[in-house]
Amino acid sequence: MAAATESVGFIREIECGGSVLRLHQDLVGDVGCVVWDAALVLGRFLENETFFKSGYWSCGKRVIELGSGTGAVGLMAALLGADATITDLPKCLPLMEKNIEANKDILTAANKALKIKAKVLIWGQDVSVFKPCPDVILMADLIYYKESLDDLVTTVTDLSEDDTVILMSYEIRTTGDKEQTYKLFFDKMESHFNSYTVEFDDLDETCRSEDIKIVFFKLKK
Repeated sequence: MAAATESVGFIREIECGGSVLRLHQDLVGDVGCVVWDAALVLGRFLENETFFKSGYWSCGKRVIELGSGTGAVGLMAALLGADATITDLPKCLPLMEKNIEANKDILTAANKALKIKAKVLIWGQDVSVFKPCPDVILMADLIYYKESLDDLVTTVTDLSEDDTVILMSYEIRTTGDKEQTYKLFFDKMESHFNSYTVEFDDLDETCRSEDIKIVFFKLKK
């Protein structure tokens, strides 16, 4: 996959909105502690003028990223102007906060204010502290374990209202029971949401792969 990024030790540099984010990673940690390719593809897609017209993110869009890990996608949304909240398990909170602090200057310069915060959000638990519902929910490569799917779908549903747009990227993997896990996830989501898969040609040509998909979801009416 072609991408305008590079790794420097434990730091991942990502171009976005004319600036460069520097993201700390924990290479010996769990799945959420590095910047995955699906996160890069989703983050770059946020700059797509076909789907998001000029000023889309800077007009007060409230964004929540689930399973943020390093916070990459949420930070990219914030750099583009969104009012973003990046969320994950308690063990990931220090890394998310570290990456906000590391990029505070460029985030503040871009928006004249720091428009991002990190919070703990455990899937399946009460989400009332995150209300009113966000305008956009971001999810990058979260379909890992069958055991977590019910809680993930519950959280996405609880955070959604009629106008909420959900953007999800995932990398197609065929090892183990991954294909069955994907099918189970989409079956559960289709009980509540309509979906649309973005065409490959609509993805950023510098940051895309045939193995990485982006899907839009919206609540069924």
